[in-house]
Amino acid sequence: MTVFIPGVGFRSDAGLTARAPVTVMDGTRRGIRVTRFVATDSATEVVFEVRDDDREEAAGEGRVDFHWAERSQVGLRDEQGRSPARVAGLGNGISMGQHQFGFFGQRVVFEPLPPDARRVTLEVRGVLGEWDVPLDLVPVTEADVTPAIPIGAEQELHGVTLRVVSLAITASATIVEIEADVGPGATAAEIGDGMRGGGGEGFALVDGSGSRLAELSTHDRMHMRGPLGGRTVVSFPRTESRALTVEIPAVVVQEREGTLEFDLPIFAPVDLMFGRHPVRIRYAAAVDRLAAAPGDEPRPGIEVQLGDESHDGRRVVRPGPIHVDGVHCDYSILGGGDPWMERINIPMADAESARRVRMGKPVVAVRGPWRISFTLL
Repeated sequence: MTVFIPGVGFRSDAGLTARAPVTVMDGTRRGIRVTRFVATDSATEVVFEVRDDDREEAAGEGRVDFHWAERSQVGLRDEQGRSPARVAGLGNGISMGQHQFGFFGQRVVFEPLPPDARRVTLEVRGVLGEWDVPLDLVPVTEADVTPAIPIGAEQELHGVTLRVVSLAITASATIVEIEADVGPGATAAEIGDGMRGGGGEGFALVDGSGSRLAELSTHDRMHMRGPLGGRTVVSFPRTESRALTVEIPAVVVQEREGTLEFDLPIFAPVDLMFGRHPVRIRYAAAVDRLAAAPGDEPRPGIEVQLGDESHDGRRVVRPGPIHVDGVHCDYSILGGGDPWMERINIPMADAESARRVRMGKPVVAVRGPWRISFTLL
């Protein structure tokens, strides 16, 4: 059986969870709260928030530490001393602000717990303090969960099939789980986002009378992304209608093949092909100071302004791996004033000597909307 767990999403009812959030305080200005803990046979998911009033005040003054998670260690230990390993990738993340307890938030995914574990301790070490949070676990069915209704309705558009997998109805909301099948040539990255600057509307639930219900919270959707790719959970206001249509605005996919290569520098717009997709490079050259996020020191490197409007319902929104003169490079992306253009920053100490850039596996936004209709029995 599948159930909906508030703040988590749709999971198997065979898992374990903490019955309620658990808080540990260190005086009055510092504390940690585990807001959710779910362990299934596929992964163990932990979300916690840290309250540190001094650091929050510094952030409010513009002195934000964006690298606190990199200087922290997070682990789990059960009552027999066993520690499941952390799992990188989907389901992990950090956030700041917009929390109920603390300014700093982190989502961490671990391997499945041993089947006999019933008590674990979350261990956090680093710049946010030294914390041990004991958690007593109960079966998921003993927590505040809602049985899921299997749906299975789907629609194909531009080679992408979207499917409404499950639905749950709570006292205040109708929640749907959506799955993407993007075919063998790509992997699903995100459902519902990616057409920045494209106009149009977001997620919607249309009832039998034709009324459109908008998504309740993008923040909640982003926090219910689980460790399995190609799915998302969207919440709408509760409706009594039995005939429903879910509208999904876009899907972002990463293609497994496709390259874009060009020589430096580029000072005038040039139209190229990124695999099978037209793109425009407006600028690509070495700069002394790359644009930096608040709190980061500007560094030298290569700035690439890449983008274009959509073609045949698809638009490249960012590259996959980047190589400069055959060497793999890290990069970051900052949005600019032009909604169709992304600024790609490639830090390099000797950027002036760089001659050729190669980008691979384009990340592409596929425009909808998909309209998936079904009737609840």
